[in-house]
Amino acid sequence: MSSTSHQDTSDAGLARRCVDHSDRQAFSVLVRRYQDAIVRLAVRLTGNADDAEDLAQECFLRVWDKLGHYNPSRDFKPWLYQVSTNVILNWLSSRKTRIDTSSTAPIESLIGIAGDGGADVTALKNLEERLVSEVLDALPVGTRVAISLRFLEGFTFQEIAQIQKLPLPTVASRVRRGLAEMRSRLERDGVK
Repeated sequence: MSSTSHQDTSDAGLARRCVDHSDRQAFSVLVRRYQDAIVRLAVRLTGNADDAEDLAQECFLRVWDKLGHYNPSRDFKPWLYQVSTNVILNWLSSRKTRIDTSSTAPIESLIGIAGDGGADVTALKNLEERLVSEVLDALPVGTRVAISLRFLEGFTFQEIAQIQKLPLPTVASRVRRGLAEMRSRLERDGVK
């Protein structure tokens, strides 16, 4: 019987194998598991798919370097997003320019437009998605990160607080104020 058949394939188990045995195969599983999500986050924050791909690679390199600091009694995913968000925000601050982040990232959950329809509905949905994306991009970066993590990645407020290293009330306030600002701007642009 193979010893690999009894190995823990949970995120924490894989991370523990990486730390304890420098198991690159276990790390490859983690990368495959989360690569699309980290690229999506990077696209959302940078607006550039090429930069996002490069940043995702840098995020995973940083994760590998910092795995010794991961606490396996806590969820891996928020820790991964914390490390990755820091890498992306550091890259953004080093650029010191306004990045055009109007991308094709999925923002349907922020709009609430109902499903399938004809070409008119699809065109309206695309227009509204672009407007929502532009309004989201105009928010301060910390607020944009909190809203993206909540509505695009599905994190709880507690997990976002852990990722952003902020008190829970601060995260809730950022999301509430950010959504109110987005709603106000969208209403001014005729989106309801």
